Amino acid sequence: MADAPFAPGEVIMLPDGKVCRVERIGLRATQLYYIDDHAIIYVPNKELANAAIINIFKPSYDLKATLEIGVAYASDIQQVSSVLLEIAQEHPNVLMSDLPRRVQLLEACLARNAAQQERCATLQAVLPKLRHEIALHTHIEALEAKLTELASALRANEHGGLNGKELTTLRAAHLPAMAQTVQNTHTAMQTWLALPDPQALPDEAANDRQRWGEINERLNDKWAGLEKALTKPSADQEMQLDSQTLQLRDWLVTNYKATREPWKDPHVIIKAFGASSIDLQLKYFVDDVRLEHFERPRRIATELMIEIHERFKALNIEIPFQQHDIWVRKS
Repeated sequence: MADAPFAPGEVIMLPDGKVCRVERIGLRATQLYYIDDHAIIYVPNKELANAAIINIFKPSYDLKATLEIGVAYASDIQQVSSVLLEIAQEHPNVLMSDLPRRVQLLEACLARNAAQQERCATLQAVLPKLRHEIALHTHIEALEAKLTELASALRANEHGGLNGKELTTLRAAHLPAMAQTVQNTHTAMQTWLALPDPQALPDEAANDRQRWGEINERLNDKWAGLEKALTKPSADQEMQLDSQTLQLRDWLVTNYKATREPWKDPHVIIKAFGASSIDLQLKYFVDDVRLEHFERPRRIATELMIEIHERFKALNIEIPFQQHDIWVRKS
């Protein structure tokens, strides 16, 4: 199918809501694996070409989700919002940009649920990987800063072209520290990868490790290319060294591993004043929709709802059932 909005291996949502993995794209039909029924379905390419298809894998493997909750009109909405937000932030598979805060919340959750062995085991498996991720982000941000600094220095000196003396001075001032920071980042990524996602299936963990490993090696390749250009730039490169440096920086924070995406943090909004409740929405991002045979979003939603029910019950926050008052008029 020409200009297909998906490729084999990607997961798409059809107009009827079916979530499927693309198995094969043929000349006349596309073969899809329907996840819910564990079945293969065939869809004519003509039908797919005229349909609104959602590619769940793009632009990234995380997925936005929403839970709707209604509370009684007598409820303290600020308290309700805070509780919902804390529940989402405590879930290890819900994205949160402030990772040190996430560690604090998980440690508190671990202490609060010491009697729940299964939950404690999951949290204890997650925390070491999370701490390594914090270290990785620190190295990425240090490398980003050094690349920005190098680009500024190049821009300030390359008007009219850099001579040999200027290049030697710039290399001596920036390259040794830069090379060490690249190595630190590469090593931190390897350390983070050594700990698999505790909920991922074995083959998923292996595939994930391979994917991130390839990205990590790409960092070394890109750095080697920039280092070569800074050592012996061609005539075409002399006036573009700052742009080449910024390209590596931009790739680092978008394609290597994003470190700051606060817009993906969980948040709570008031949707409406309903017939018998104040209706709220808890919006959050699932960290990786591919894992657990694509069941991770459902598991997270279930666990969040169970925790919401338990926490609301403990705090006497009422989830009302719909009710109507009926007035009978006597003639």
